[in-house]
Amino acid sequence: MKEKFYTASLSRSQDRSGWSIIFRHPARYDDATGKTGVRVRRGLGTRNVEEAERMKEELNVLLSEPRYWEPTARDDAEKRFDPIVVDIFYHKLVPEKIDFSGSRDEFILLPDSATSDYRRVLFIGTTGAGKTTLVRQLIGTKPEIERFPSTSTAKTTVHDIEIVLTDGLYKAVVTFASSDEVREHLNECLSNAILAAYRGAEDTQIMRRLLNHVNQRFRFNYILGNGPVSNSAFTDDEDIEDEFLQESLTGEDFGNIDIDHTNQTLTAALAKIKDLADSHGVTLRSELEATSETDERVIDEIFEEELDCFIREDERFHEIADTLMDEIEDRFDLLNIGSIHRTRQGWPLSWYWETDDRQSFIKEILRFSSNYAPLFGRLLTPLVNGVRVAGPFAPTWENEVQPKLVLLDGEGLGH
Repeated sequence: MKEKFYTASLSRSQDRSGWSIIFRHPARYDDATGKTGVRVRRGLGTRNVEEAERMKEELNVLLSEPRYWEPTARDDAEKRFDPIVVDIFYHKLVPEKIDFSGSRDEFILLPDSATSDYRRVLFIGTTGAGKTTLVRQLIGTKPEIERFPSTSTAKTTVHDIEIVLTDGLYKAVVTFASSDEVREHLNECLSNAILAAYRGAEDTQIMRRLLNHVNQRFRFNYILGNGPVSNSAFTDDEDIEDEFLQESLTGEDFGNIDIDHTNQTLTAALAKIKDLADSHGVTLRSELEATSETDERVIDEIFEEELDCFIREDERFHEIADTLMDEIEDRFDLLNIGSIHRTRQGWPLSWYWETDDRQSFIKEILRFSSNYAPLFGRLLTPLVNGVRVAGPFAPTWENEVQPKLVLLDGEGLGH
């Protein structure tokens, strides 16, 4: 059977200066379709067009020579091609597990109960049982002026939170989900939005599907805002506490972002989603020669069952996701303090900061853990898979000895 060869192309959105590369990988499977040729888009880490063109040509060589398509050929490829090109091509060819806890250990090491006086306390319970409220009591954060960790009756804690009670500076390290994980959840949201559009849902419900993943783990409205729709479309899942904070904490405290531009992007995405739903529905009816109500029901069933296969072959689907991923990455530009560590392609791996100012520390850490509605459009909470902090936290009722505790909080059972 003749091999199918792909070629790469360069991409740069209107509002971003760095170049990205787009191609279909000849040896990686798309989990949604079960076929090889998964679409890949990665940043090249350069703004120089000549350098981007050079890397594109190198990637095209890899795409055109099957001898490089096996993981064992990576060593040979590293001798010939740019390291960034090699990283992009061989990424995920071999299953890999990232040690996020180990990454946090590089900045803040969790004391071991076996070798120190510290004791680790793991909080376990169903969603809304009050685990995080108890954590607040043990670390002495004041609900009148501090909102860490965030709480509500809805599903709030969506990543690991590790707190070390210790002397010295306030320190924080945050690790982020991979770009592949974020992109796949975004693709699933986009797929659900297209299905809603096909069923004739109102714009508010289509936008809700686009910005809220069904498992409520990736709530993209925290990052992108609620979009150009009524906020009531999202309030069912939110239980906002501490209303008195609305005057003391605003979105502007977390940096300047052009929400109007984001809303324009979401408006354009909404129009494209409806076009995709309509065009694929029309194509199915034409191919199956639908002439009766029974035919229409069959088409509806096929559309729902095979939706991912249909739309992931459509470049328009990926263009919408590309644009939204660019908007998501823009939020990392708001991190103007601390140190951020990135992959060679520019996606953040971790962020670290330390300070002796408790008030500033609490405010900054909210960017990674808050569910506070006035901050939507600037939060990074859904992109985080772990937050570890250390500092002179203590219960308000303990005035003499600071407990030697490591508090471990996470998602509620059944989330």
